[in-house]
Amino acid sequence: MKRYTRDTAPRGFTLVELLVVIAIIGVLVALLLPAIQAAREAARRTQCTNNLKQLGVAMHNYHDTHKVFPPGGFGSTIWSQPANAGNADTGVSIARAGWMQVILPFIEQGTLHAQFVPYMDGSLGYLSPLNWPGAGELIPTLLCPSDAESGKNERLTDTTGLATPTCFGNYVVCQGSNSSSDGKNLNGMFFIRSRTNFSKIADGTSNTLMTSEVRLVAERPGSNIDTSTDWRGMYYNIFGNTCWFTTQFPPNTTQPDLVRRCVNVPEAPCIYTTSGSTRMFARSEHAAGVNVGLADASVRFVADSIDSTVYALLGSIADRDPAGTL
Repeated sequence: MKRYTRDTAPRGFTLVELLVVIAIIGVLVALLLPAIQAAREAARRTQCTNNLKQLGVAMHNYHDTHKVFPPGGFGSTIWSQPANAGNADTGVSIARAGWMQVILPFIEQGTLHAQFVPYMDGSLGYLSPLNWPGAGELIPTLLCPSDAESGKNERLTDTTGLATPTCFGNYVVCQGSNSSSDGKNLNGMFFIRSRTNFSKIADGTSNTLMTSEVRLVAERPGSNIDTSTDWRGMYYNIFGNTCWFTTQFPPNTTQPDLVRRCVNVPEAPCIYTTSGSTRMFARSEHAAGVNVGLADASVRFVADSIDSTVYALLGSIADRDPAGTL
C-alpha cells in the first residue's frame, strides 16, 4: 500500500483558487454571450431576408400570370371584384380581402388559399364562417423570426360582438410616401383596387420599394377595445390598411402609426383613430434598420438613419427624382 508523506500528499483546490476559476469562467461566458447572440440574430435576419425574397418572387410570378401585381386590397365594403385578376369591372363580390389572400398560391400555400373563400361568398366576405378554417392559419413565410410576437394569432371581435379568427404577419406592402382616408390615390405600388404593372414603375424596379416589415404588438387586457387590441400586421381584414406601410418617415421612427385599433408601446408608438387617414411605418426588431423588398424582387437592409427625402422617394413608383435610389 502506497503511503503519502506530508510533502507528497495530493490536495484539492483551495477556496481562493476555486473562486478564481469561477471568475474566469464567468468572464469567458460574458465575452462569448454577445457573440452567440449576434450570431443568432444574424441567422434570424438572414431568414427574414429569405422570406422577403420568396415574397418578392411570388409577386413576380403573380404578375407573370395576371399581368399586374396583386391589388393592395379590394375595399372595406363589398366591391365587384374577381379573386385573382385585380379587375374592378367584372367578377364576384369580395369584402376586405387584401394582397395576401391572392398571393397564397404563389408561396406554396395553395391548400390554404382553397380554404379561404371571400370571393366565394361575397355577401358575407371575410366574416363568413366558411373563411374561418383558413383565416386563423399562421403562414411561416410571412413571419420574421426576430419578432417576439411573430406567432400572434387572435380572434377579431367586431362591433356586433362576432369574434372571427385572424392571423398576423410581419411583412407588408408599400402604399407609397403619402396616405389617404380611403386607401386610394396613393403613389406607391399598392392601394385599394390597384393595378400596378412593370410599365407603371417609371422610377425603375430597383429604386422602388415593394415590401418591408412591421412589428407585431401583443394584445393587452382592457375595457377599451380600440386601445387593448392591435391590428397592425393583420391580413384577413384590411380595414384601416393594416397590411401596408408608408415611407412618410424612415424606419423605426418615433412618429406614431395611425391605426383603427392599436396598443401604444415605446418600440411601436401609435395613436388609434376612428376616422381620416391611417398610416403604418416600417419597423423591426433588427438592430438599427429594417429589411425591404424592392420591385425587382431583391432584398436590401435600410438603416434607420437613411435620409428621409431619399426614403420617401423610394416609396413612389413614378416621382422620376434621381435622388430616390439606394
